[in-house]
Parts: sequence; structure tokens; C-alpha cells
Amino acid sequence: MTTMITEVYEALIDAGAKPDKATAAAQAIVDKETLATKEDLLKVEASMKEETDRVRFELKEEITALDKKIDRVHAELKEEIAGVRSDLLKLENKVDALALKLTVRLGGMLVIAVGAMAALVKILRPPHIHIFQILS
Repeated sequence: MTTMITEVYEALIDAGAKPDKATAAAQAIVDKETLATKEDLLKVEASMKEETDRVRFELKEEITALDKKIDRVHAELKEEIAGVRSDLLKLENKVDALALKLTVRLGGMLVIAVGAMAALVKILRPPHIHIFQILS
């Protein structure tokens, strides 16, 4: 159902207009009042442009802040990775030093064991058996 201005309708009837024409005219006036004018549209457009510019500016600020944060985190990660690499190199050097120590100790133990075996063979062998006869 379409809205109409009752005062306009009654005035048109009083002026002698037919009811259907008075109704149509009163409804047309209401429809024209609800339409936006060019000035209304320009105001809305200006408001939308202002809002778009504000949002664009805020987004640029947030993107800049995020870029700075990303750069800071990237630098922190590079520092941490360098620290981990340094620690790993130190650990590698310690492992190498321990391997060398173990090799020297094992070699020393082997020399002592061979010496002990030779001494035992010399002490325990019967006088008539020569060492080369035992090995062959």
C-alpha cells in the first residue's frame, strides 16, 4: 500500500478533483519527497570519499607498523640463528677435542696392554720356546 499526504488529498477533493486523481497526486508528492536530490547524493559521495580516505590512511599506518614489526622480528631471528650457529660450532669443537682425548687414551691403553702382554710372555714362557715360535 502506497502512502499519501491526507491534507493534499482532501484539498484536491475540495477543489473538485476526482478521488482517484486526488489519490494519485497525493501519493506522487510522497514519492517525490522520499527521492534523493542531486545535492543529497553529492553529500553522500563526499562523506563516502572522506570515510574511504580515512580508512586508506589508517590501513597505510597499520601496514607500515606491521612492516616495521616484521623487520624487527626478522633481525631478532637472524641474531638468534647466528647465536645457535656459534653454539653449534663450539659444541662441534668440544666433540672433536673429546674424540682426540679418547683416541689418545685408547692408544695409551693399547700400548700398555701390548707391553703388559709382552712382559707376561717373557715372564711366563719356558726358556726353550722363542717368541717367534709362539706367533707362528
